[in-house]
Amino acid sequence: MSPKLRMVVAGLVALTLGSLSACGDDDKEKSSESPSASSPPTSTSSPSPSPSPTSTPTFRPTYGPIAEYLDEYLPKKFPVRDRYVQEVTTFDQDDFFAATCIFVDNTQLRGASRRNQVNRIANDFPGKYNDDEVLAEVLLDAIIEGCWETGLAERPWMFDPQDYGKFRDVLDALNDAGFGHSYIERAQTPEPPVADSCRAISGEKPGNFFYRSDRRSWMKVLTKQGANEWGWTERQATRFVDVVFEACLKTGHSKPYVPPVPSIGNGIWTIGRDKPPGTYRSNGVSSNCYWAIYRSGSNGQDIIANDLPSGGFPTVTLSLGQDFDTDGCGVWKKIG
Repeated sequence: MSPKLRMVVAGLVALTLGSLSACGDDDKEKSSESPSASSPPTSTSSPSPSPSPTSTPTFRPTYGPIAEYLDEYLPKKFPVRDRYVQEVTTFDQDDFFAATCIFVDNTQLRGASRRNQVNRIANDFPGKYNDDEVLAEVLLDAIIEGCWETGLAERPWMFDPQDYGKFRDVLDALNDAGFGHSYIERAQTPEPPVADSCRAISGEKPGNFFYRSDRRSWMKVLTKQGANEWGWTERQATRFVDVVFEACLKTGHSKPYVPPVPSIGNGIWTIGRDKPPGTYRSNGVSSNCYWAIYRSGSNGQDIIANDLPSGGFPTVTLSLGQDFDTDGCGVWKKIG
């Protein structure tokens, strides 16, 4: 029980005892002024009944919703249950609970705030339970849940993927990265912008137009450049966009970028400058196909290999320092 509550209860007890004492003095004065009545004859036929044993009073929660909740929530054998349930006899106990609920609503009792509250409750436990932080944790959880259930404190927002649609797995990744409260809760409709990003970067090469454009848009909105002025630092916004893009690709909402397969058509090409080295295969040659590999810089005079295939799907291996001349041989696509 808090010091304030103890003072109030002590005052009520003193007031009550004073009232009872005053009533007793009045009765004595009246008794001395009036003649004494004759005593009725004492009956000896049957002994007077013995007084019934005193029973433990049953708690009747009449002083507020938190006390009612604790009466239902706390186990009947909870060691300090009477201190917070059966001793609730004044509205001041409700004031204590109400003040606690305001504290819960303002701080959500996270981190150091929760630890301080646990210590305070544990220090208030009587006798052998003093400083029992395990009991204090149970009681604090009961009071907090009571504040939430009765509406005296707002239940904190919790991310639930089931509240969202097709792109909830991307939001789940953002929540895991620490953007639950700062973005998902705050944005109110967080899914559409994330979905737009997944579509924009699908199949896009990192650094290409849509990739850069979407990243710039996010940075403008999330940092102080935006009209809404979310006020994030560039580092925080960059981390956010990285998580969105990575999650879009990991969950399959965005197709990964697949670089085009290098190919060679008719002409003379310098390997390493015009086309990458490797093994190429033709998709089909005509009857007048001719190809040749020259040493670069020889102006076609130093022939390394050549052929006049009449059909099929020939392959060639091209290296740095070579020129490749092809005519009528279809399209050569890199295969290795």
